[in-house]
Amino acid sequence: MSAASWTEITILSPQPDYSLHQLHNRYDKTNTLYSYQFESPKTLKMSFDDPAQIEELFTKLTAAFYRRVRTDDLIGPMYPEDDFEGAEERLRDFLIYRFGGSDRYIQERGHPRLRMRHAPFKIGVAERDRWLEMMSAAMEESEVPGEIALELKVFFDQVAEFMRNDE
Repeated sequence: MSAASWTEITILSPQPDYSLHQLHNRYDKTNTLYSYQFESPKTLKMSFDDPAQIEELFTKLTAAFYRRVRTDDLIGPMYPEDDFEGAEERLRDFLIYRFGGSDRYIQERGHPRLRMRHAPFKIGVAERDRWLEMMSAAMEESEVPGEIALELKVFFDQVAEFMRNDE
């Protein structure tokens, strides 16, 4: 793994996917508008020879991530105990879809609507940082290859910030 931090990595997409919402706005408690570009992960170059590799990578990654979530005192309570496996499956299928694999997620759940689906949960800086910390550890545990790990860090950093709905 690279020693770079989440904010030091910048990968610009060569061709934006305009079918996705590219510009996102967020207001803080003082009604200050923050706009930022959210690069479509579909445009990031992933090095997979066949779709089965995508599935294998994200199956290992989400399993390692959810082992951490299950025992985490900050993030763990956000997940329903009676559907923990379902939450893991949904994240896995979402990541597989977003990075060029099977469209199972879209077929079963439709548009991701990430902010809407996470709206009931308080997601502030502490929750964002803990989520990123656990995902980074899961990437190391599941031995995500270097270039792919950098691309995933960019994606996870953008999504985690986008999900914030609290200070």
